[in-house]
Amino acid sequence: MFAFSPDGTLLATTDQGEGEITLWRVSDGAGLRVYDSPGSPVSDLAFSSNGDRLLSCDYALRVWPVEG
Repeated sequence: MFAFSPDGTLLATTDQGEGEITLWRVSDGAGLRVYDSPGSPVSDLAFSSNGDRLLSCDYALRVWPVEG
């Protein structure tokens, strides 16, 4: 599962088996942050329209702040 930020500078990915979400900077592939989703494996990812939040869905909808 993956999602690009609205401006295309960030990529969020998840390993559906682990429940971790990694935020990457597209320009150089640097890992910026890992979010640890406490629920089950993540089934969907999306950025807010202005890119300041990342939304994930497992059995609950979770909202994560995007920094950097």
